[in-house]
Amino acid sequence: MLNSLSMDLSGNNENDLLTLFSAVPKAKLILLTCTECSFDLEQMLGLQLGEVHQLSNICGVVTKDVIRSVLVSHHFCGTSQMMIVCHKNCIGAVLLDDDVLRSQLASETGVDAAYPKNFFAFSDVAQHVSLQIQRVKTHPWISAGFQVRGFFYDELTAGLHEVLLGSDIPI
Repeated sequence: MLNSLSMDLSGNNENDLLTLFSAVPKAKLILLTCTECSFDLEQMLGLQLGEVHQLSNICGVVTKDVIRSVLVSHHFCGTSQMMIVCHKNCIGAVLLDDDVLRSQLASETGVDAAYPKNFFAFSDVAQHVSLQIQRVKTHPWISAGFQVRGFFYDELTAGLHEVLLGSDIPI
C-alpha cells in the first residue's frame, strides 16, 4: 500500500496527461548526475522537459547500467553527447568509505552481502568525474564522435566547473 506522500505525488501527474512524450531528447543530450536533492540542476542549466535523457545515481557513477542506458540512448534514440555532473560535497566524497560502509552494513544486518562490491567512494571530485568520462569514452560500442564532458558543482560558490583532461582541452 502506498503511503500518503507517494499517493499525493502520484496524483500530481494529472496536469501532465496531455503532454506528448518522445524517446528522442530534443537536445540529443544524456545528463548523468548524482541523486543530490538540495539543488535543481535542470533549472540551473535551463533544461526543459523532453530535452535530455536523465540518468542519476549516488555519486554520479558510470555503472554497467548507466552504460546500458547510454548505449540505447545513443544508438537508438540519436543522442550525440553526454554531460556528467557531480558535486563537490557529494556523500561519496564526504561520508562514504567502501570498507567502513560494508562493515557497518554487515554489522547492522548480520549479513555480509556479495553485492555491491563497492560504493564508489572518492576523495577528489575532479578525479572522480574524469574517471566517469573515461568509462564512457573507452567503451567499444561508443562512437568516436560521441562527445562526453564532465563537470562538478561547487555548493559553496554555486559554480559549475568543467573537468579538463590531458592538455586542458575539454572533451
